[in-house]
Amino acid sequence: MYALVEDQVKRFVRSKFARRAASVLPFTAIAFGKASVFKCFSDEYTASIVMVSGIVALSGGMASFFLPNLFGVPVFNTGDRPSVFMPMYGMVWVSLIWMYWTEVRRTQLSAELAGTLGSES
Repeated sequence: MYALVEDQVKRFVRSKFARRAASVLPFTAIAFGKASVFKCFSDEYTASIVMVSGIVALSGGMASFFLPNLFGVPVFNTGDRPSVFMPMYGMVWVSLIWMYWTEVRRTQLSAELAGTLGSES
């Protein structure tokens, strides 16, 4: 019985349908993610949505060109494949610091400003 099930699973995995589904489903999830990002942009920047969309497309194109090269440099220099994570960790830290300075600090400054404006009246 187990040999029959195993044979059916092997045939399904080798089928064209399984390969197409495995290649289409991740990109469908990526498309939904990108659509939600553009939805947030349209809510936030209603007057200049064309310019913001162009900047997002430009940054995506630049990233798709530079990131493979950036990830290939450590592998080329060290010969060790896990060294790819070094620039990735660096980018994560830069992103975290940037988010702190643009979002968290702005919120704290807005709260302080609201507190000083409220105490004057």
